[in-house]
Amino acid sequence: MTHHALCCSFQTKTATIAADISAQDLQTLIHLEFGLTEALVTRTDSCRGWDYNVQWTRSSGDQVALQVDGTNLAGRGEVAIALIENDGHVFYDPIPGELLRTQEAAPQVVVKINNIVTK
Repeated sequence: MTHHALCCSFQTKTATIAADISAQDLQTLIHLEFGLTEALVTRTDSCRGWDYNVQWTRSSGDQVALQVDGTNLAGRGEVAIALIENDGHVFYDPIPGELLRTQEAAPQVVVKINNIVTK
């Protein structure tokens, strides 16, 4: 076995995982070791290795990132890094009207009935 293991940390907890772990096993490990039941893990294989994508499915807003330490990996150029693709935000579709309001000193709309300005 050439890949060995790497360390994954979340807040104050750390777990050692095999470098070639399956997506389902990594998701189970994240659930059991870190208590993150809302994490969904997918794995993409390529000729150069694996990419894992951990997605928070229920928690909104900014989440604490998983930390990865790959110093125990064997081989030439073996690297383990954690990248944040989307950093907590909320999508509105449609945009609520109160978010589109602006404060103005003068009226922005004038209502007339029979060419008479209403008050």
